[in-house]
Amino acid sequence: MHGPLRRGIQPSPSESLSGKVGAYAPRPRLGGEGLLPHRERYATVFVNSRTRYYSKPKTRRRVHWKGKRTVTSPLNLLDRCIERLTGLMNIAASLWLFLLTLIIVTDVTGRALFNCPLTGTPELVKVSLVAVVFLQLAHTLRKDRHVRSMIVLCRVPPAVKLFLEGVANLAGLMLFVLVFYSSWPLATAAWEILEYEGEGALRVPTYPVRTIILLGSALMALQFGLFLRENIKEGLQLLQHKGG
Repeated sequence: MHGPLRRGIQPSPSESLSGKVGAYAPRPRLGGEGLLPHRERYATVFVNSRTRYYSKPKTRRRVHWKGKRTVTSPLNLLDRCIERLTGLMNIAASLWLFLLTLIIVTDVTGRALFNCPLTGTPELVKVSLVAVVFLQLAHTLRKDRHVRSMIVLCRVPPAVKLFLEGVANLAGLMLFVLVFYSSWPLATAAWEILEYEGEGALRVPTYPVRTIILLGSALMALQFGLFLRENIKEGLQLLQHKGG
């Protein structure tokens, strides 16, 4: 018990005196003292076989943790970075799609009602669609929302299913490594000459889009690599379980 004890009221016969320790309840009026100050009105109740005692509330103290800090592995840190980056890219792509929808609606309305289309709309749409796809590609893969057929995977044992998923992740990793490798010289050349799309009144720059292709391909390759790592870990655990 903490703090000085004071003798309180006797418990009524209907109350159970089985001994619940640590419940919080208002302190009673004590003889000649009236109501206690606000800071002492609630205290810990201790029950024994005959008398109920009240103690002053325990003061909160700041506890400093002296144990070992949790060490985050580089792969877990990489996974968190990919999660945050793909989330931001997904938000940017959603806003881009909203603006693109407004541009298309404005172009169609101006063409139909006033015979005055919005200049550069085809070029903007052609460039924007590629950028939006590569902005959302890694986020969609991370959330496992890409369209795929489950006809075979639903009819094979878990070991075979794990093997097929590993093969698919390895193929995806190799594919986007090749996409990144082939897109790198095109992106560097586009930045050197400040490549653009369209002629006349509106010229849409394409070098930012080529940079987005590089970023999306790199994130896809990293995400496939993380999935492949999980497949290898699960396969080793499955082998250990069967061997044990």
